[in-house]
Amino acid sequence: MGKAHSHGVAHAPAHSFRTAFAVGIGLNAAFTAIEFVLGLKAHSMALLADATHNLSDVASLLIAWLGYQLLRKKGPARFTYGYRKASILASLLNALLLMVLVIQLLIESFHRLNTSAAVDGGLIAYTAGIGIAVNLLSAWFFRHGQKGDLNLRVLFAHLLIDALVSVGAVICGLVVSYTSWTLIDPIMGIIIALVILFSTWRLFTESLHLSLDASPKGFVPAEMAKVIGNIPGVDGVAHLHLWALSSQENALSVHLQLSEHLSLPEALEVKKEVRNQLQAMGIGHITIELEAELTAEHCEEPQQSHGIHPHH
Repeated sequence: MGKAHSHGVAHAPAHSFRTAFAVGIGLNAAFTAIEFVLGLKAHSMALLADATHNLSDVASLLIAWLGYQLLRKKGPARFTYGYRKASILASLLNALLLMVLVIQLLIESFHRLNTSAAVDGGLIAYTAGIGIAVNLLSAWFFRHGQKGDLNLRVLFAHLLIDALVSVGAVICGLVVSYTSWTLIDPIMGIIIALVILFSTWRLFTESLHLSLDASPKGFVPAEMAKVIGNIPGVDGVAHLHLWALSSQENALSVHLQLSEHLSLPEALEVKKEVRNQLQAMGIGHITIELEAELTAEHCEEPQQSHGIHPHH
């Protein structure tokens, strides 16, 4: 049985993207803290809910940055994959904390539906307006990177969605200012909290699945086995395992049953083609075991050095 290992190169962000992470994390962290304080001052559930959503931006940026950093660290010898999995565990922890915050916001918002509270509509609108600018500016820094990097693309979309959530808070502030209908504040708070809960639940389930070594979203093992099986020279595919090494890198191991009477060079070419196909699908770490019927006259190189054992 032969093993072929292929390690995808983890591309660290260029200097501009390191700057983007620094600016994005700094801006969103500072604004989130300010928005929480002003939300309490304005007695606004919509503003507090928006601040919670912006907190998820900070967490997402930190997790993405952490992933890039950890991919370059080897870790102690017993951590054979380094610290890659830490980014997935961080996502899981982030989702759990956000769900706790959202549940508290929902409880308070429903309580506010039954009580009348003075709400500063102008303060809500101005603060949420700044939130729109912060999210759009943060997204602007990732506008180029999101075209070629899935992780940055998710971040870019997240920041744009949060800008839209802030638009809802602005509308709430304007309605309160011009109509004095304060009931819209807890209603908007509930709407924003449900939006956060929906996106956070998806983050939670995906992070939980990945932490349990489920196949990453978008990859179907059966379909990948079919693609591999259609490569000339491959007669069968077995023991295919697919899991996430981190939030950015996937791994796959597979046993290939090759056609009978393949020569050693031909078997190695099949292995190379399978590896190329898998890399094109987005698999960074690949382990391939070959099983082939190789006749003695076809073995031009020592079999043991390639790990391919002929069956007699």
